[in-house]
Amino acid sequence: MGTWSKVWRHPGMMVGLLLVLTVVAVALLAPYLTSYSPTRGDLLESLEPPSAKHPFGTDLQGRDVMTRVFYGARISLLVGLVVQGVALSLGTSMGLLAGYYRGRWDDILTGIITLVQSFPGLLFAIAVMAVLGPSLYNVFIALGLVSWTAMARLVRSETLSLRESLFVQASKAAGGSSFHIIIRHILPNLLGPLLVLFTLGFATAILSEASLSFLGLGVQPPDPSWGSMLADGRERVWDAPWLMLYPGLAIFFTILGLNLLGDGLRDLLDPKLKGR
Repeated sequence: MGTWSKVWRHPGMMVGLLLVLTVVAVALLAPYLTSYSPTRGDLLESLEPPSAKHPFGTDLQGRDVMTRVFYGARISLLVGLVVQGVALSLGTSMGLLAGYYRGRWDDILTGIITLVQSFPGLLFAIAVMAVLGPSLYNVFIALGLVSWTAMARLVRSETLSLRESLFVQASKAAGGSSFHIIIRHILPNLLGPLLVLFTLGFATAILSEASLSFLGLGVQPPDPSWGSMLADGRERVWDAPWLMLYPGLAIFFTILGLNLLGDGLRDLLDPKLKGR
């Protein structure tokens, strides 16, 4: 009850949670919220402004923009989930090995992280996509390769601190194996920071996918992606502003919700902030 009361007293976190749940609900219920196809349109209804029939208007191919925004939420959430799943599994395992065993493992991980982070993340992802080719699955690979380093760096630094704590030393003295200590004592103490970083990284993955799709390196037509929808509408921003307005708002509110939720979780889980 104490934790939930703190959540209710954190308005930013509540707003973020509401925005995120709304996006998730729209993505899951998209087939029931609209009767149009996200990929097929009617050229006779090309570039119609927002109306009762098409609340967000139509694009050049006569496709319902609201439908494409709703289905685009599915792709954005899928990218965030897969990319952060890769980052969480790879970054956590690498960080635990480096932080607990140190020595050669630590030197190797630090070198890899330094190499990857020496390039801007989006630029590195663009280079990977240029080699692999544009597709949704290659987006998973490109963003997964650049997103795990932040998770690994966090886990490594926290593990270096935890391995010297009294409860870990007591477990070692009692004959506990390294695997037992990592799973029972170190990993549970990392769940809070990992949850916060997962949430914030989720927003970064969605924004990165939208950027790649905007450049034509991500999700390919006719599949709906918020980034590609922005790219399609940039040449008609004056005569058909709804083409960029609604996917842009979808990106804005999704990123805002995830960032507010992540900041709220950080304030809730960080013991240094509990007195504030």
